[in-house]
Amino acid sequence: MKVARKIVIVLQTPKDQQSSVLLTSQDLATELARRGHLVAIVTPDDFPSSRRGAGRLTPLVYPFVVRRWMRQHAVDCDLVVFHSYSGWLAVSTAAAHAVPTVIAFHGLEPLYHQALREEAEQSGGLSWRYRLLQERVMPFMLRTACQHASRVTCLNSVEQDYLIDQGWV
Repeated sequence: MKVARKIVIVLQTPKDQQSSVLLTSQDLATELARRGHLVAIVTPDDFPSSRRGAGRLTPLVYPFVVRRWMRQHAVDCDLVVFHSYSGWLAVSTAAAHAVPTVIAFHGLEPLYHQALREEAEQSGGLSWRYRLLQERVMPFMLRTACQHASRVTCLNSVEQDYLIDQGWV
């Protein structure tokens, strides 16, 4: 007899029906529910008060909101899947409650940023704030999330090699 698990998928993207991250997560949730599990998808849209005024600071603010949410709901979860950086602060809270966590990538931000930076250099470059976020802050958040997670998933061998080469997994 299979035991139904309570699984939460935490995305760092809004509930935009054009987003492949959301669509992929909904497909995963549907399949897991078909197998008898209880699945919820949590996004920044579920925390409107925290988004007010965050704008460009969302990558910095949202992980704190997720950690607070995890502190309140860890006992209700059997598994939490964090998309990208969304769980970098919450994985330790989940671990303290013996909740396994997965960091799931649907494209690895540092690889995307590297390509974007090369392209942007031809047209004047990227702002220092964006580079600070993508070259210093984001790698720290992603490394922390990966190193504390139970599992890490990515899309392809290029991303896998990057994660291994950087010492994140």
